[in-house]
Amino acid sequence: MARPKYVLLDGDQVGRRMEDLLLRDALPRLYFLVQDLNDAVLVLARVFRRVGGLVYLCGGDTVLGSVDNVRTLLAAMQPIRGTLPCTFSAGVGSSVSDALIALKLAKARGPAAVVRVRRVGGERRSAHWEDPDGWREERPAPAILVDGVLNPARATHGRPASAAPRRRPAPTRARRNSSGTRGAAASSRRRGWA
Repeated sequence: MARPKYVLLDGDQVGRRMEDLLLRDALPRLYFLVQDLNDAVLVLARVFRRVGGLVYLCGGDTVLGSVDNVRTLLAAMQPIRGTLPCTFSAGVGSSVSDALIALKLAKARGPAAVVRVRRVGGERRSAHWEDPDGWREERPAPAILVDGVLNPARATHGRPASAAPRRRPAPTRARRNSSGTRGAAASSRRRGWA
């Protein structure tokens, strides 16, 4: 029997929507949003239980549970997606920490994304869910975290890991024209007039 997978669901853009309502002093609308979210996470928890899963956390806009078959859970969630007050992103992993990392990657992909993180040969590999095909593996990223600490040698400073390092272009020298001078523009720059 396969080990159960942890699934962490979190509502997309919920914090932003709540902040927006707070800034506009729209307390009645905020109240109804919170009530709708409470109902939504209870519905999602029932879906976990219906497919034989366990629910560990259910509150706010978050549900944490475990299931034996993620594909069955995602199929059971399909009919209720349109009834929820927001989209939910999901992270899947064989540990809660892997599920959390997967959720962060899913949030980075956009609303309603589902990402799985698994360990292969000591490194984490991710895949995202595409209906109806299933999991699509991502290219392995360099280990940015080593024992939970940022490894600056592997950090990409906001660039994709596959991007080439940035290089400054070499300064260009002004070409001499046919009369042997560099032209008015170059001499103006040299004198500080341009």
